[in-house]
Amino acid sequence: MIALAGTINLPQTGQTMTYATGDDGASQVGVAWSNPRFKDNGDQTVTDRLTGLVWTKDGGTPTIGICAGGWLTWKMALTYVDCLNIVNYLGYSDWRLPNKEELFSLLDRRTYNPPLPSGHPFTNVISDTYWSSTTWAYNTSSAWYVNMLRGNMNMSDKTGALYVLPVRSEKADNLVNLLISKAGTGSGTVKSSDGKIDCGDACTAKYTPDASVTLTATASSGSTFDGWGRDCTGVSSTCTLEMTNNLGATATFNKAAPPPTNNADKAIIVAGGGPYKGNDLWEATKTNTDLAYNTLRIRNFTADNIYYLSEEEGVNPIVKGNATRENIKNVITTWPKDANDIIIFMIDHGEEGSFKINEKETLSAKELGDWFNTLQNKITGMIVFVYEACESGSFLPYLKPPSDKKRIIITSSRFDRESYLPIQGTVSFSNFFWSRINSGAKVWKAFDYAKDGITMHQSDNKTQQLPQIDDNGDGIYNQKDGIIASDYHIGTGSLSAGSVPTITDGSGNQKLNGGTSATLWIDTDTSKIKKVLAIIRPPGFNSGSTSEPVTDMPYIELTEIGNNKRYEGTYSRFTEKGTYEIAVFAINDEGYISLPKTTQVTQTVQVSANPIAEITANDNTDDICITPADTLKIDVKLAKGDKIVDAELWLYVTTVTAVNLGTWYYDYYDVSRPLDQRWTPGYKVTHQGSLFDLPRTTVLSYTGLPKGSYTFVFKVKTTEDKESYSDSILVNVKDNCGN
Repeated sequence: MIALAGTINLPQTGQTMTYATGDDGASQVGVAWSNPRFKDNGDQTVTDRLTGLVWTKDGGTPTIGICAGGWLTWKMALTYVDCLNIVNYLGYSDWRLPNKEELFSLLDRRTYNPPLPSGHPFTNVISDTYWSSTTWAYNTSSAWYVNMLRGNMNMSDKTGALYVLPVRSEKADNLVNLLISKAGTGSGTVKSSDGKIDCGDACTAKYTPDASVTLTATASSGSTFDGWGRDCTGVSSTCTLEMTNNLGATATFNKAAPPPTNNADKAIIVAGGGPYKGNDLWEATKTNTDLAYNTLRIRNFTADNIYYLSEEEGVNPIVKGNATRENIKNVITTWPKDANDIIIFMIDHGEEGSFKINEKETLSAKELGDWFNTLQNKITGMIVFVYEACESGSFLPYLKPPSDKKRIIITSSRFDRESYLPIQGTVSFSNFFWSRINSGAKVWKAFDYAKDGITMHQSDNKTQQLPQIDDNGDGIYNQKDGIIASDYHIGTGSLSAGSVPTITDGSGNQKLNGGTSATLWIDTDTSKIKKVLAIIRPPGFNSGSTSEPVTDMPYIELTEIGNNKRYEGTYSRFTEKGTYEIAVFAINDEGYISLPKTTQVTQTVQVSANPIAEITANDNTDDICITPADTLKIDVKLAKGDKIVDAELWLYVTTVTAVNLGTWYYDYYDVSRPLDQRWTPGYKVTHQGSLFDLPRTTVLSYTGLPKGSYTFVFKVKTTEDKESYSDSILVNVKDNCGN
């Protein structure tokens, strides 16, 4: 984008999510951000490559020698910056307190806490407010500030105590400009060897007159690089310029010729786990694999070009085979040999480096990587792999493609986080992802939408599942990813952004002072709504082991009021002191889900306490590793709280071992055996009756467990209100726990 004389071009806000037609997320007007946005200068300063401003890397307002930091009034903040100049902080003496526009320019409207662009290099940024040097004209006893928790700007009395992030301007004397632009019908990127230029759109950078800059043009998938223009010439992908004065280069990208029509894209769907007793995830798995199948059909995949593996062979007519190790291997390595690109979707239980195919079989990340390599020796295109499971991000390092191949690898969670699939998987990363693919979004947009959707109701950073993507082949998710995915469509068909519903407004935060009921409401942009659900996350919610998916959370269904696209519902069990995090979702007639409207209800008094189930392994509350020679001791404890109701107690273990131990449950009623020996093959309720307090009790003490993984679950399901309270823990049994 080139500015006219006497004008300036404002940058984009960073917001990519759209909440209504014509909003900022939809239009995304303005100068595109550099990628990466910031440069760590290696001297405790950070350069914003969009604005050219230089900031202190440490955002904690540190005390520097005689310059006292921490919380400062506005005048103290100005004095603090003057002091930094006196002591020549970081080798500079031209620091200043940023004005409101400079400070606000740092913010990324896609995120919060802190509201800074992904991958930023700043340290010690405090989730609080930071002074600007700009006085509020309406009331000159106040000045503007930026909130580094919420990402907004406001005013504060100058006697208030806030933090400081000093800034300075890089001197531009004698610098020359390099302007990059693109042409043609295709797409691609241009990067410079020094990292100053990384262009999806037109980009500029400043250089000293003696600088030498090498540019590299890279075409996106489906495009070709066809040569340079202006001060760069030729068709080589690289061009070196000597920056003697202002220069420019134009890279031309054109769409590549389509692949032969006989090499169509194909898809493989794997519904893992199966309907074995104890697999609480099975209904969620079926919900999402059926949704993926229907989406692929809408995106013009024929039934013959989709291979659906599930334990429902013979029951579900679209299923072509059972999900077994042998079937998955054969379908991946032999069936798509005449295809172009392959789309693979896999979902159910997972843990670090392992996927549960069915009750008795697992698939390792390394095995899957080997099968992918075999597959890509037989097809002309790439693999797009979408994997929903706990700890699914642990597969990324094993699925790196060969150097001459391309892959887009997407996982629903980081290597150390669980996945959330409440309400039979209706709210899940996969549901969000396939909803956007259905509407014609490119893969990066669908990933970003799903990441935002599943994260917005996980306010606690420690429990966010943190979806991952790798499309540059390095086996990790970082700011370098997204180039291929940003330009890749799954299937063909028209863009129909209206397919995904949008919540346009909703109830705000509420406070209760002993009352237990609150009404929740939302407005939608369409009348074609099948269901509106509000998921309630109680204070102190415990998600258990990171290898056990979260499937049980309190929720209510909102009903339409009249015929005006408004939905309301009342939840009457706000009984615990603290803040309830609430996410409301709208689901349309096609089964596609909106981004959530989030809100909070804070209870200021303890009305009653909910049951608390606790399980430990060898006195640990976190997952553990032992050897076969070690003794495993499992203890459980139950605090019934204030509920006087009947409930079901479930205590069971699911296993993944070479000897196929299957699922075992704890038989509370078997008085013929000691307490720690009442484990029985199968899956049944442990106890049913009135809730009671259970002191810490040893329910297993065993030496010599076979190698494998054991997930122990202790769950309480109340009969009256159908709510669940659970805890879980993973025990890995290995020859050497150090590996």
